[in-house]
Amino acid sequence: MFSPGSENLLRFLHPWGVQRGQSVFPRDWDVREGGIGNAESVAEWFRRNVDGQLGGDVGACSVEENLAAFASLRWEGDTVLTSVNFQAVIVLDRDLDDFYVNGSSDFQYLRLDYDRSSLGPIFGEPLPHVHTKARGAPRFALDSMSSGNVVMDFLDFVYRNYFHRPYWLNWARRVWRDSAAELKIADDPLPAIESAFADSRLDVLLQGDFPERIRRMKQAWTASKDRHFPLFIDVAEARLLSYAPDTL
Repeated sequence: MFSPGSENLLRFLHPWGVQRGQSVFPRDWDVREGGIGNAESVAEWFRRNVDGQLGGDVGACSVEENLAAFASLRWEGDTVLTSVNFQAVIVLDRDLDDFYVNGSSDFQYLRLDYDRSSLGPIFGEPLPHVHTKARGAPRFALDSMSSGNVVMDFLDFVYRNYFHRPYWLNWARRVWRDSAAELKIADDPLPAIESAFADSRLDVLLQGDFPERIRRMKQAWTASKDRHFPLFIDVAEARLLSYAPDTL
């Protein structure tokens, strides 16, 4: 996938053909004990999980040297997600071992929540939604309103924002290269599209056949994620509970 670390994470979470079940990362992590307490900071929560459930092993929750993940998924009927709690901590000025010992003020906490039994106030909590801090607002929706693959979209969001180079960009190039070969597209538009983004040339991206080529690329990336991890939310439910009028 995006990196060897993300590949390992997804191996833990993959359903592997089980009809109904639960998967977690790190191994044997219990979400009921792993949530953030009302009086805890993110650093305190991280240390409690590492010291308690992980027996002091920071590496057990490491995805990258500065990215930790704690995740719990439930599904039924092969591919239908019923709940997701996926917490990620990206430390921006040090690695996880240093964060465990010394903490940091330069980090980002993200939590993906999908719980069909807890809807919250009317249109206040999209289903699913992402928290940008340990508790409370704001909560924002993901691209999963259209794709349904909420776990992969969340992981994609993390890597696009915090590991764009080399991990996300190399993955996007590789997937598109393979897709273009299957479609027998000889003139690869991706280098020109990357340059247009880098130079803020919206006019270039809107001209000629670039819009259709960009759509094809996004379709290829979505298809790759769906093949890699086959658990999906109910998109019709998510659209109904979204505040966006164009999803009605």
